[in-house]
Amino acid sequence: MNTQTTTQPLVKAVKRVAWGTIIFLVALNVIDLLISLGIVIIQGNPNLIEGLKTVSSTNGWAYMIAGIIGVGLVLTKTNQTERHQIFTARKTVITWQAIIGIILMLFVFQLGAEFFGTIVEAGLKPLGFSALAEMQNASQTGIRSVSMMVYGGICAPLFEEIVFRGFVFRKLQPFGVKFALIISSLLFACAHGNLIQSPFAFATGMLLGLVAYRYGLKWAIVTHIINNLGLSIGLQLLSQKIAWIPFLTVGLAVIGLIGFILVGIRPLINWWRQNRIQDHFLAIAFRQLPILIILIYGVALALGGIQHR
Repeated sequence: MNTQTTTQPLVKAVKRVAWGTIIFLVALNVIDLLISLGIVIIQGNPNLIEGLKTVSSTNGWAYMIAGIIGVGLVLTKTNQTERHQIFTARKTVITWQAIIGIILMLFVFQLGAEFFGTIVEAGLKPLGFSALAEMQNASQTGIRSVSMMVYGGICAPLFEEIVFRGFVFRKLQPFGVKFALIISSLLFACAHGNLIQSPFAFATGMLLGLVAYRYGLKWAIVTHIINNLGLSIGLQLLSQKIAWIPFLTVGLAVIGLIGFILVGIRPLINWWRQNRIQDHFLAIAFRQLPILIILIYGVALALGGIQHR
């Protein structure tokens, strides 16, 4: 493949998906802020900052409206053919074995995130800092109201899958599935902007990308909803009433890890080796301004979440 002729379309595609991601994130945050500000003003709350924090953490409707507008703006950057490609179902029919395997891997990632969080916290604690508080606050936000549960469990997965697996992944797929997986997952991780959660988001993004590639966007959305609504919100609520839920979570994660080692790891390694990335593709992508902006955004949010104990 001629490097000169490949580079131009690659740069154009990378910039397009990165700017699209920025538009989505800006719309999501700015519109939510404006709606929340309007609610606080209408309520007549004298403490503007505290009022904004309360509304933003309990009112999921603002996020839903912001998300719809954000996704709409992203889709305006696509033509009719591209929109059709985003939502077209794949010919591969998903099996129950695949569904069970995917869900078990989500449990593995959840356990991995907790283990990683413990290590990070152990490293920060002697220095007088904590990263767990931000993650715990984020997880608690999802269950503070019905509207937040609807947003976090259903709407956010829908919006994020359309943007990251639909728009970003599909647009970059012609340059290699592995390349598209890495970039879309990286942008997805940066969008979460949490020191502990972002690595988990990257791994989950890779899984969701593979699901979208093999079975279609619909199943990536379903998987994401299962993760957010079932594993995050549902199990969190159940664990408050049923003492053995955490043990069940760990047990399913262990089963998933063993199953992956015995059944899944070899085919995945073989597939990964077969789908090579052109040597210069990632280097070119990471030199683009919008990609750098998103990386800086993600790192800044992650570091900003570290609190002094």
